[in-house]
Amino acid sequence: MAVRATNPEPAAAAEQPEEAEANPGLPAAGQPPEEPAGEPRRGPAAATLVACPNGPLLLRGDVEILTETGEPVPRLRRTVALCRCGASSIKPYCDGTHKLTGFTTGPTPTAAGPAQDG
Repeated sequence: MAVRATNPEPAAAAEQPEEAEANPGLPAAGQPPEEPAGEPRRGPAAATLVACPNGPLLLRGDVEILTETGEPVPRLRRTVALCRCGASSIKPYCDGTHKLTGFTTGPTPTAAGPAQDG
């Protein structure tokens, strides 16, 4: 699985479907469902990836999720939880199975780096 940044520029007005213009409550093409149509974007959102202790990776921002063959994975939200325990039935997304399997991530490295044996 790979992720890549998507085009941060909103679609041109000529490319917007007429339905979105006629129904301001519908998201315009190229915009995530969480953003109201017609509201200008303030620039590219920084993508973040947060590793939840003993849980999924939370991916936020304008990135595309790809399969190992390069095919895009459907994504309906700007924030998604990605499985890292390997037991989810909806991979690459998390379904909470990590709680049932007892998945643990181990100690979190400090800002100075991981502990050194020595």
